[in-house]
Amino acid sequence: MLEPAEDKNNVSSLQAMITSAIDFISALCYGQNVVKKTTNGWYSWRELYRTDSFCDHLLIDKEQHRVISKDKEERDTMKIGFIGAGKVGCTLGKFFTEGGIRMTGYYSRHIESAKAAADFTGTCCYDELSRLVHDSDAIFITVPDGTITSIYKELIKFDIRGKQICHCSGSISAGEAFPDAAETGALVYSIHPLFPISDKFTTYRELTDAFFCLEGDEKCVNEWKERLELMGAKTQVINPKDKVSYHAGCAMASNLVCALLHESIGLLKECGFSETGARKALAPLIRSNIGHILTDGPVKALTGPVERNDIGTVRKHIDCFRTNAEKELYCTVSSDLIQIAREKHPDTDFSEMENVLREELVNE
Repeated sequence: MLEPAEDKNNVSSLQAMITSAIDFISALCYGQNVVKKTTNGWYSWRELYRTDSFCDHLLIDKEQHRVISKDKEERDTMKIGFIGAGKVGCTLGKFFTEGGIRMTGYYSRHIESAKAAADFTGTCCYDELSRLVHDSDAIFITVPDGTITSIYKELIKFDIRGKQICHCSGSISAGEAFPDAAETGALVYSIHPLFPISDKFTTYRELTDAFFCLEGDEKCVNEWKERLELMGAKTQVINPKDKVSYHAGCAMASNLVCALLHESIGLLKECGFSETGARKALAPLIRSNIGHILTDGPVKALTGPVERNDIGTVRKHIDCFRTNAEKELYCTVSSDLIQIAREKHPDTDFSEMENVLREELVNE
C-alpha cells in the first residue's frame, strides 16, 4: 500500500501527464506546435519526439512548455546571439523568442546583465565571446553607438566567415560600423526598431506595432524583412547613405518633443500647476493633436496663433519668456509653423508674422 505522500506524488505526476497529453493532442488538432524549454532553449514536440521517448515529454511540468501558432513557429534554422544585454538587446531577444526565432543567448561584459537577459528570454548566458560566436549564425551587437565598432574588431579575431553581423543603431550604417567587412567574409547589416524602448522587460509586447528600418547586405535585409513581417512588424528598407537623415527625423518626432513638453510643463508650473497637474492638463491636448497629425497630416492639424496669423498673441507669447533660450526656441519652431500655415492658407499674407519672428531671432 502506498504511503499518503507517495500516493500524492503519483497523482500529481498522473495529472501532469494528462495535462501534457491534452495540450499535445490539442496542438495537433488545431494546427499548432508545442514547444518545451530545455537547458538549450525551446524545442518543438516534433523535434523532441524524434530524439526522445514520447512518454518522457508527457511528464514535463506544464510550466515548462507552451503552445505557439503555426504562423509563429520557428521559421528557419538560424540561431541568433546577442552581444549586449541592455534595453535593446533584452527587448529584441524576447521579441524574437516570442516570435519563434531561435536564439543562442547573451554575452556581456557585465555577466549579471547577460544572466538576467538569458533568464528572461529562456536562452543561455555566455561567459566567453568565442563560444557565442561559435554557436551563433547571426550576431546582434546591441551596445552604445560609440562601442559598436570596437566590439566588431573583437569579433573579427574569430572565424566569422558566412556569419551575419548586425547592429541596431539608428544613426550609423552597417558599412560605417563594420569597416572592411568584405575581407572577413561576414555579411553585415543593421536593423533599427523605430520605437522608444523604455523598459527592457515590457517593451517587447509593443514591437508588433513598430516599424523596423533595415539597411546593409541585400540578401540578409530581405531575409529579415520577411522574418519581421511574419511576426507582425512593419519594415522599411533604406539606402545606407540616408541613415543619418532617417535618424534625425526620428529624433525630431520623439526626443525633441520631450524638450518642447518640458518647456510647456515649466510654463504651467509657473502658473501654479504641479508637475503632475500640468501633465494631466496637457494630456488631452497632446493626444488630440497627435491623433489629428497622424490621421490628417500636420497641415490640416495645425491650429493656434501662427495658423490664424495672430501677431498680437505671438508677441505676447514672446514677451512672457524669461530667458533668451526660451524665446529662441519658440521663435525658431514658430518660423517653421509659418511654412505649414502658408500651405494651409495660401491666400494669407504671413510676411509680418515672419518679420516679427525673424527680428526676435536676430536680436537674440
